[in-house]
Amino acid sequence: MDKQKRNNWFVDFFKGGSLGTGILPGVSMGTVGIIVDIYDKMIDNIDGLRRKGHFKSSLLTLIPIFLGLAIFTILLMIFWNNVARDNFPFLMICILAGFIIGGFPLMYREIRYKKPGINGILRLAISFLFTAGIGIAAFIMCQHFLDDPEASTTVFQDLELAVYDPFTYPAVYIALFAMGFISAVASIVPGVSGAMIMFITGLYSPIISLLIDKDLSVIINFSYYFTGIWWSQVSGLIILVIGMLLGFVATSTLMKKALSTHRVATFQIVCGFVLGSLVSMFLNNDMCFVYYEFDGFNWQMVVGPIALIIVALLTHYGIKRAEARKRERAIEIIEEEEKEVEEAD
Repeated sequence: MDKQKRNNWFVDFFKGGSLGTGILPGVSMGTVGIIVDIYDKMIDNIDGLRRKGHFKSSLLTLIPIFLGLAIFTILLMIFWNNVARDNFPFLMICILAGFIIGGFPLMYREIRYKKPGINGILRLAISFLFTAGIGIAAFIMCQHFLDDPEASTTVFQDLELAVYDPFTYPAVYIALFAMGFISAVASIVPGVSGAMIMFITGLYSPIISLLIDKDLSVIINFSYYFTGIWWSQVSGLIILVIGMLLGFVATSTLMKKALSTHRVATFQIVCGFVLGSLVSMFLNNDMCFVYYEFDGFNWQMVVGPIALIIVALLTHYGIKRAEARKRERAIEIIEEEEKEVEEAD
């Protein structure tokens, strides 16, 4: 592997890692992918897996992206559940929202030169209401559970028990497959949060618990592995992953076709999704518990909006600088090629 290929591999790895923020409530993996300029490359190569003669090259391209995604998703889940969720959840969501706001002009650029018309306005409005409604629905559900904590505890305990041991509750395999597929679809579509879909169905916490909320004594107890309960949990995760893979492939194919044939209309929907996702980032069932725990004034209410503005400005500036460097490099390449032609003559 030469130096340029190695550099590209690590760039794709860290861009893929940034997609791991999609595990957080309201954050869209697709939106982040567009901002860090990996989205088109990702969906093109996911679609390439099903095309004859493209499988190997597409797979090699996707390896660093999905390796970064997997590693950073796990690290971010641990960080969110064990550090940020208890200490500065609102601040962290503000930072992520600032990142999305700073990158929004990238998406708006695709539609600003064409008048939206009635159909365009409807696309924007419906997609905005859809993603904002997902978060608001989750927030309302949370309020209901806070009013009736006994009922909510029973619901989530039953779900967690079923996900924890699919062998005993085989019907949960259907739910895991469907949730893997739906969350993958939601993750690929910019502006829609796969994690939020899991929240509403009540499967987010059980699945996260299955992945990372293990007691240390269990992790280092090697007698736990390859037991009946271990195989039961692994089988559930396999079904979840199969659903996600199928969802990724199906949605990537559809998104690639939509972007190539109806690009402006697609981005009108995407812009609505992204704006709606900003609402659902602050209004969802996880943040509902955060606001409930604030119990009055909290320092994050002051620092958070300031951080949001700073991150939005820095993100917008960083994107502008990256685009300027890309243009400069393109000009340099053209000048080098012209110089080589002149020397050859």
